[in-house]
Amino acid sequence: IPGPEQTLPLTAFDAVLMRQDPPFDFEYVTATWLLERAMQAGARIFNHPVGIRDHSEKLAITEFPQFAPPTRVACLAADINAFIDAHGDTILKPLDGMGGSQIFRISDGDPNRNVIIETLTADGARTIMAQRFIPEITEGDKRILIIGGEVVPYCLARIPKAGETRGNLATGGTGVAKPLSARDREIAEALAPVFAERGLLFVGIDVIGDWLTEINVTSPTCMVEIREQTGFDAAALFVKALTRACARLRPMSAALPVTLSSVSAHERTWRASANSGRSGVAVFALAARCRLRGGATVLRGTSWSLPQVRSAAVSSGTAANRSASSP
Repeated sequence: IPGPEQTLPLTAFDAVLMRQDPPFDFEYVTATWLLERAMQAGARIFNHPVGIRDHSEKLAITEFPQFAPPTRVACLAADINAFIDAHGDTILKPLDGMGGSQIFRISDGDPNRNVIIETLTADGARTIMAQRFIPEITEGDKRILIIGGEVVPYCLARIPKAGETRGNLATGGTGVAKPLSARDREIAEALAPVFAERGLLFVGIDVIGDWLTEINVTSPTCMVEIREQTGFDAAALFVKALTRACARLRPMSAALPVTLSSVSAHERTWRASANSGRSGVAVFALAARCRLRGGATVLRGTSWSLPQVRSAAVSSGTAANRSASSP
């Protein structure tokens, strides 16, 4: 990206948006720890690092069993097989994936049943999730956005292509925007205040039929497709919610210059947008297209040193945002 290098602390921005794609591995957890320290220094960070860390996108549904389909989380083949025997058609998936990666649909008579379980669990060393198959997937895996505690009135139903079980756009699914059903709204409105209280400003829940299947807090998407098909501008709603959230927080502290140190070994990026004399918004990793105005800035790297945190190399110029389509 062209432009002179600068050095800016995270506290120089009005907000820092944490948007890092899974896998949710130790590097991801480390990033949340470091961003939590940055918040203590006065940086405004969304979603809250603690909220992200405490909400496994697969396991979080267990907090809301009244909305979830029959589910088992296990690493032992005997436990997973027992679930399949009880429910028949079953979905198996890892706990840290995204975009439909490594999701299998199997039944009690599947000749590959054992080897699939062995592969996903690494012979019992890795915990996975089993869920009863929901046949309404043919009508779409519905992504419902919750922004600042407000439920977006449209979902994006990601409909599987012919011969496929997964609806993810990354696996060839087709996104169709639809108004929320009564059940969709019931689920979303029950969860919205919980997320807001935990500092989760932007959340995408997944609903198949009448069942909550995932809660996405790392880098939820689909606002672009919803706007293109319905005219509802979820990005504008997000910017308003972000502005309100920043106004509620105390002024940033200049006591500790918490900044990011450039490391070429990492592919993570931070995006920032200048804004009429204000410090703008820095976005960690892949940003949703929020139509932020002004020149963009990209910060790279994830290396920190304490107590004196080193500075980041910042390249000014125009950064091309990735479309906020479903992973």
